[in-house]
Amino acid sequence: MSDGTSTVIFNPANWTNAPTVKIDANAKTITIIGANLTNFTVGGPYYILPDSTKNVTITFGTPATVYAYQADVSDVFSNDAFNNLTLPTDFGIAVVQDSDGSVKENFPTLTSGDIVVLALRVGGTQTTSYKSGITSISDGTTSVSFTGPTVTLKWVGVFGNGFKTSTTVLGKVIPEFGAPGVIQFTTPSTYTQQIINLQ
Repeated sequence: MSDGTSTVIFNPANWTNAPTVKIDANAKTITIIGANLTNFTVGGPYYILPDSTKNVTITFGTPATVYAYQADVSDVFSNDAFNNLTLPTDFGIAVVQDSDGSVKENFPTLTSGDIVVLALRVGGTQTTSYKSGITSISDGTTSVSFTGPTVTLKWVGVFGNGFKTSTTVLGKVIPEFGAPGVIQFTTPSTYTQQIINLQ
């Protein structure tokens, strides 16, 4: 792994057994369990080597978020399920009722009696920037930073500037098992308030 300035080498020949690797898509990290980051000369190159006392974490700047999550909301509009939507394909899950604790951040599962709000940006323009590729590698003691091109995304919401009046909207929420939930409504001919019950 190299960006022209810093170089990190992982050589399988240094390992008698394949290391355990954990991937966290939400944190955008890959962690190599039982490894350290060593440089034999000042400035590198750096090597990922076996070490039972440490773990090496590789952090990525590329967006990996599929959804934003917020547990136990009292206000469905002012929470992370809406505020952390940074890509046009992102959606949010805001938990309203979850008595059995099954709607968790990493693996949200709806069970009988659970109530959630699915959030998406329907209108307006959103701009977000991120570094593409690897941004850093660290074992907690030694760290290497990578610089890469900054990517700026600019996109408009699903319905451009928002829902127009007298517009029919049709959608589906398709579960892994069971019948899909159908969303269908027609927007009012005029908007007289901020919150409108559409279905």
